[in-house]
Amino acid sequence: MCWNLKIELIENTAAVFGAANDKTYSNGEGYIKRQALYSSLTCIPEAKEDPERVAGVCLACSYHCPNSHELVKLYTKGNFRCDYGNSKI
Repeated sequence: MCWNLKIELIENTAAVFGAANDKTYSNGEGYIKRQALYSSLTCIPEAKEDPERVAGVCLACSYHCPNSHELVKLYTKGNFRCDYGNSKI
């Protein structure tokens, strides 16, 4: 792989994942400047019909979501705080 392509892949990954951490629950860190965002449609089935009901979880929480859950990636969001453990989930 050429050097320019490697740099481009690193930059794209940083743009998508931002400050996401796969080991740390982000809710305790407050609002994160930019991080990957996921949603479990199994935990909140009504979100399939009503986008207002969607709750987002951070990368670490998405890894701990059971494999049987329907998890969707919502791309990235700035100033987001994980909804796991609050009234939405």
